[in-house]
Amino acid sequence: MFQASVGWLLDKEFKNEMRAIYNQKAMCDSHEQTVSIKRHPKSGGVELECRLARRLVNTAGETISIPLGIGVDEWFGKQRSKVNSFEYQKMHDAKVVVPKKQLASKRIARDRPVVGVKDRKVKLGPDEYVWVWISYSEFKPLNSDHNVHFAHLTRNPIVTLRYNDGLKAVASFPHETSDNKLMNLDDRYEFRGLVRSNQEILIRWWERKKFKSWLAH
Repeated sequence: MFQASVGWLLDKEFKNEMRAIYNQKAMCDSHEQTVSIKRHPKSGGVELECRLARRLVNTAGETISIPLGIGVDEWFGKQRSKVNSFEYQKMHDAKVVVPKKQLASKRIARDRPVVGVKDRKVKLGPDEYVWVWISYSEFKPLNSDHNVHFAHLTRNPIVTLRYNDGLKAVASFPHETSDNKLMNLDDRYEFRGLVRSNQEILIRWWERKKFKSWLAH
């Protein structure tokens, strides 16, 4: 009803955005992301490990088929990107652990080389859900960033950062403000809002000493 009564007031690009949201048949209503960043002597940069726990819920009112998969950017450095684990569990069914030999499929996604798990379909009835647990690693420069985007609308994501070795890291979200982004002393960020499928959660890190030196000049 809202779309029919208010949509005609919006510009074309906003109509498209609203249509994309209304056409979503599933939503992630629980998103826990832990990012660990540590120096990696062999690559001369850092190893970033990302662990994800996401719950996808069928909001369509009908049985749907949801693709589950992961694609991690390949940077062609001294160390290759890799998927460490991929598991999922529908409602009260047995947990599915994807074998290690299936964690390294290569393909092009969004014109970028990625390595990961090929999509597999899971059927969900109305209001049914599936949990997905993922761990992957990338090897990047000492001062760089990492962004992730998801196929489904994500509500109120939580991101926890872990880092050491003279590094500093921060997390940022689309359209964040002082009111919808909360952070505690343990580098645990809580975003109160929606992250759409074409938006990204960004993690940035840098060397503390370089940051201090930059500020001093």
